[in-house]
Amino acid sequence: MSGHDLRRGERKACGINHFWRAPKYGGLTQKYLSEYKTWTSMWDRCTKRKVRNYKNYGGRGIKVCNRWKSFAAFMEDMGPKPTSDLMIERDDSNGNYEPTNCRWATNAEQQRNRRNSVYVEYEGRRMLLIDVVAKLGLTRSVVIGRLKGGWSLDAALSIPVRPTKKGAARKPHKKQLDQP
Repeated sequence: MSGHDLRRGERKACGINHFWRAPKYGGLTQKYLSEYKTWTSMWDRCTKRKVRNYKNYGGRGIKVCNRWKSFAAFMEDMGPKPTSDLMIERDDSNGNYEPTNCRWATNAEQQRNRRNSVYVEYEGRRMLLIDVVAKLGLTRSVVIGRLKGGWSLDAALSIPVRPTKKGAARKPHKKQLDQP
């Protein structure tokens, strides 16, 4: 394709990704392309109703701070990704995208900080239920099933799993539930 097609109006773009046409965007070089894509995705999911994840972000009232309208300001606050596999993470999953609430995190870290994460009071500390379950060597599905079945947290965590024919956890005897 030639520039002639563009000038005649037969084409609207040359087909080259716009990131590679411009040597710089926001005053930063192409080496920050991954961060730039993160930044644009963050804005899209918070502001564009037609974006697939809008309902989980902008649709819930999650906003991006005014300072981060500039990619350069975003980079100044967040810094480059230490490794390419990191994503932007909000410490408060119900909070906005802003310097005090965001950091670079792995996928595993993000999966632990979700709206449906369950926190419990255990040994005097507020902990993720998944951490307590792992610490005790239990199975997450068994503990969650017990809690949904009306068990107290103490009983769900302290009563050993007794296998049944189908492998499901059995309800404890009444006297086991009455123990302090």
